[in-house]
Amino acid sequence: MAFLRTHSKHLYVMDELYSCLQKGIRQSNLTLALFCAGEFVNSGNPNPLWKRLFLIAVEDIGIGQPNASITI
Repeated sequence: MAFLRTHSKHLYVMDELYSCLQKGIRQSNLTLALFCAGEFVNSGNPNPLWKRLFLIAVEDIGIGQPNASITI
């Protein structure tokens, strides 16, 4: 979990980006979600982004779109 204590390229705390990404998706705020996803990608390590998107697909989308986790 040391990755969570690091900062993005633009000095955002990574665990705050996780939270922000999930809130953006829950609130259907595409701009916010894409901004957070872009910070993950631009920081050079997109793997945690994919793990978080998978968890969001399972936890938040779940039964509403059963194929979401398979797609991710």
